[in-house]
Amino acid sequence: MSTLFRNLYEYSRVIETVTLTEEGIFVKDRIPDDYGGSTMNVEVVHHITMVDSAGHLDIFYFENPVPKSKDRSLISGPVFLDGKSIVTGPGDQRDWTTRKNPNLTAGIKAAAEVFLVLVQSDKEANGGLVL
Repeated sequence: MSTLFRNLYEYSRVIETVTLTEEGIFVKDRIPDDYGGSTMNVEVVHHITMVDSAGHLDIFYFENPVPKSKDRSLISGPVFLDGKSIVTGPGDQRDWTTRKNPNLTAGIKAAAEVFLVLVQSDKEANGGLVL
């Protein structure tokens, strides 16, 4: 018997920590030297990878504002995902981190990793990168 619904589980999320100020969002800890107001570091989610029990993946992307560089420009700097450069640019460096779900069952995790290896292999063969 089939069902119309799938249970999705969070496999991983890609996050970036940014600094919020009264002047806007800045690259983490890269606020202007002449700024004297309050600040707060928060995590921003760029995308979440969901997986079902068969290992099928769904990726949900989020549109986030580009954080300002220390000189208050909105020019995006180089972006590194888990230490690997994925975007180049003249602004301050931005560091994205993949955080995997530690509570995922071994079977679902293994099924997802099989699909991720296949997708990564296909993307790399075609000159792309899987985020």
